[in-house]
Amino acid sequence: KQLFDKTFNALMDKIVGQVGELPIAKLARMGGVTEAQANALGAAKMREVMEIYDPAWQERQRRTMQVMAAGMGDIMTSVEPKARGALAKAYAREFSAVELEDLDRYFATPAGAHYASRSLLIAMGPDMMEAMNALMPELMEAMPGLVQKAQAATADLPAVRTKGDLSPAERKKLAELFGVDPETLEDDASSSTGTE
Repeated sequence: KQLFDKTFNALMDKIVGQVGELPIAKLARMGGVTEAQANALGAAKMREVMEIYDPAWQERQRRTMQVMAAGMGDIMTSVEPKARGALAKAYAREFSAVELEDLDRYFATPAGAHYASRSLLIAMGPDMMEAMNALMPELMEAMPGLVQKAQAATADLPAVRTKGDLSPAERKKLAELFGVDPETLEDDASSSTGTE
């Protein structure tokens, strides 16, 4: 909860600010558009476009992130007992009983208790966030190449099917999963393929 209350909002403000300054063409490349299509978008930045559609864009993003941070803090508080149980199992698997006793002795010292109470906040604190923010431009620069590599790695896989490609039994199963009338699903499927 402390992490989300103190760190998350500051981090999100920086990320929203950085994303706002990204050229739309760079975002489009990340989304997989061709180089020619991306180049045709010019030098417009995300913020410039969003402020036309929504003059309150930055403030809307800021408030949205505040609500998300508060909600996540509450969720994390309720999840903490389960997380502690999961960590106990993970630590028991990773460390021997002797090592756990050593850790217990360390955490009983003032330095150990200080470390235990602050380590997550330090790891997600302003110094680390600044380092992560510095990484963002490199990450955005590398993303189109990573998308291309992912596309190449999956190029030999069959194309994703549409509803029109499904058998009647598959359509029925899909309708059951979605909780809709199979006839409606079939109508949607036949109209998307141009068949009657």
